[in-house]
Amino acid sequence: MATERNRFVIVCLGGGLTEQDWPSEKFRARLDKSYELFTPDIHNGIIITSRGTFRDSHPHTITEAGAGGLYLEGRGVDLRYLMVEDQSMDTLSNAFFTRIRYLAPNGWLRPTIITNEFHMPLARFLFEMVLDGNYTPDFVTAPNAGISDEELERWQKHESEMLNFYQRKFAGVRRGDMAFLEDYIYHHDPAYAKAVDQEHQELTERVQAIWK
Repeated sequence: MATERNRFVIVCLGGGLTEQDWPSEKFRARLDKSYELFTPDIHNGIIITSRGTFRDSHPHTITEAGAGGLYLEGRGVDLRYLMVEDQSMDTLSNAFFTRIRYLAPNGWLRPTIITNEFHMPLARFLFEMVLDGNYTPDFVTAPNAGISDEELERWQKHESEMLNFYQRKFAGVRRGDMAFLEDYIYHHDPAYAKAVDQEHQELTERVQAIWK
């Protein structure tokens, strides 16, 4: 059973790779914030999330989590403190797989979730949906690095569209209902589902329109 002393862990959300398979500038901002906050005497380690972004059409030879681990190793973080969550392909599955692979098995009930400021409202909503009342997450923002004003405006529209969708979709769903969330991810989430229903197809079209 976990004691208060060993419940703490940092969760750094993946944030895209360059064409050279290195963390993007906005991802590096998340990793740098994780490095800044990580204290071996307090935290069990740093969990870096994401296989990759499913909407990214560029082929990569490494996962976002793997590239993030190499970046933090390069900054001097001991490998024994670095953990990769390399199954997820969007923010909802970041939270889902982080819980089932690391948080729940280890009793790490005090995760600190780190992402860019523009992404935090969506990330916070989804992590709070996945983590039931046994967890006490903290949420820390990293700068919106490497993003122009025009791109930031598009990201904010993108994130607002996604957040509004999930808020409607998950209305009335109990926090931490893992059976519901597993079914949703594998049968409805465009990152995993073999067939996408009309509602999710329309969401994808609205998001794609933002980036045209």
